[in-house]
Amino acid sequence: MNLEDFLDVWHDTGYSVTYEGHLIIPKTAQRRDTGEWTTSVSVISKGLVEASYYANNTSPTKEKAVEVCVDLAKGIIDGRITPRRTDQT
Repeated sequence: MNLEDFLDVWHDTGYSVTYEGHLIIPKTAQRRDTGEWTTSVSVISKGLVEASYYANNTSPTKEKAVEVCVDLAKGIIDGRITPRRTDQT
């Protein structure tokens, strides 16, 4: 999958995409020790409820990490993935 295939909005916090009425905001960061990129994502639902999720896997590039974050969020939204939640506001 190409990064341009799913990125449709640019925000100050990075890339975001809408899916099934939710706003998905990848929150990936580069690890200092390995140089790899983390998997962390926020999902804003209807009613402006935000929840943050993460996975233990890392990616070799920021572009791949963004793709993994979006796939994680879509899986959570679709009910295919049981999330690891970091917080809820």
